[in-house]
Amino acid sequence: MNPIPLLSAYYFRAHQYTFVPDQVNRDMEWMAALGTQAVVVGILEQDLFAAVENVLGIAEAAARQGTKTFITPSRWGGLVAGCPKVPSIFSATRPDVLARDAEGNPCIGWLGGYASVHHPDTLDMFQRSLRRAFDLWPVSGIIWDEPKGLDILDVSEPAREVFDKKGWDLTSPEHHEQAAVDFFDHVTLPIKSEHPDAHIGLFTFGHDPEPRARRLAGLRCLDSFGCDGRPWPNGQGTSDSDNAVGATKSLIDDGPMFVRTARAAGKEPLFLIENHAVSNSDHDLMEQYLPRVLEQDIGHLIYYYYPRSCEEPDTAMQIIGRYLA
Repeated sequence: MNPIPLLSAYYFRAHQYTFVPDQVNRDMEWMAALGTQAVVVGILEQDLFAAVENVLGIAEAAARQGTKTFITPSRWGGLVAGCPKVPSIFSATRPDVLARDAEGNPCIGWLGGYASVHHPDTLDMFQRSLRRAFDLWPVSGIIWDEPKGLDILDVSEPAREVFDKKGWDLTSPEHHEQAAVDFFDHVTLPIKSEHPDAHIGLFTFGHDPEPRARRLAGLRCLDSFGCDGRPWPNGQGTSDSDNAVGATKSLIDDGPMFVRTARAAGKEPLFLIENHAVSNSDHDLMEQYLPRVLEQDIGHLIYYYYPRSCEEPDTAMQIIGRYLA
């Protein structure tokens, strides 16, 4: 059995909207055979009312294998990543809560608007949604996936009020980033107090700079912190994005800084292996470098279970399974 203290599998079946219990049961058996302790299910805002039974079926199948269920709030308010890549209903239907630039225009990304972390309704939506998730399903943890909007200079009226109270500078990118980071404590600490045994993790981009990593690692709500990245060096293999050649974030090159940062903050180092979009030419790279990923001081490791866009999904998962077993 693998020596990693906490092994989790990121699982996307809830969003297929075709639910075959026997297939889910087989998936859970495969994960459990590796020693997977938690299945991580992405939760869109609409899943809290439109895919309730799908998520429950996954959680029940996981429990039969002794596996816990963690959730990843996905695309909520445009402020986090997660699968699938869809706009936030909250941001689309509540233009009044959006972050604003100096000209008063809403801050819009490629998937829509970013809710302001300073607007009280944004905080309320996140907390109500988390509480509903814990009420609906046997949730044992929350994994925050790639916080978004950390570069936004939000000068909306709610932001101005908060900055005035704190004596912060509205022109300071560092102050805006700290406010966006602090939002996750504001959201999560009350939930953590209600569910003290819940595991709270957060991972960010492997290519994020060290000062940002330190800010995120300092969140009081977290049990584990780290990054996502390819399990081979930067510049090699299939890109982790559609507009780059070779990996641009790597658990080999970037992971060690995140391990140091997490440990310095008293958190368990977390890695997400980005084993999606794997081409056949990447199989040798995974064989060569996965051992070097696993040699690092990892406290919490997440892998994708049969993710999108793999040229030969079975072969790619067999490699993952062989090294994690």
